[in-house]
Amino acid sequence: MNARIKKSILLIAIGIIVNIALAAIKMYVGLASNSLCIMLDAMNSFLDTLTCIVTLIVFIVLLAPKSEHAPHGYGRGEYLAGFIVAVVSVVMGGFFFIRSINRMAMPEPVYYGLQSMVLISVCLPIKLGMGLMYYFANKKIRSQAIRAVMLDSFLDLGITATSVVAFAVTTRVNYAVDAIVGIV
Repeated sequence: MNARIKKSILLIAIGIIVNIALAAIKMYVGLASNSLCIMLDAMNSFLDTLTCIVTLIVFIVLLAPKSEHAPHGYGRGEYLAGFIVAVVSVVMGGFFFIRSINRMAMPEPVYYGLQSMVLISVCLPIKLGMGLMYYFANKKIRSQAIRAVMLDSFLDLGITATSVVAFAVTTRVNYAVDAIVGIV
């Protein structure tokens, strides 16, 4: 049991470090280019870091021995962590929608640059690698919390890929395509 929890802690710690790096890259590109989709994707990565920290805390608590207060242990905490990841994903979706409606009402220019496109494109295989890392590790660990983080990683991969396409198209069309994609 402890080996399973320790592997989970290591996985989540790696996820925290990678999500912080991805969030910083995305925020830099989003602010430099004024791309709504990229900035929202960066906020999503920051919130993923937060959910990973909550999940990490839950797994650390699982290392605590059984007590009078919790005679059966703290195993249900994994379900709580998975629920928190799901709630944050839904809240982020609502935030994307509201910000995108605002951008459609008041379009702003997006500044395309090859460096920005390369930086964002590098995030795609990294996020895919994270999702696959969680997937293969969870075959042995069998944790609902790791499963939720894995599914969120694959969802983020789709969000980032869509953001890259919207970023490229917005600069060519000269309209708030990133706002339309944000709504969708």
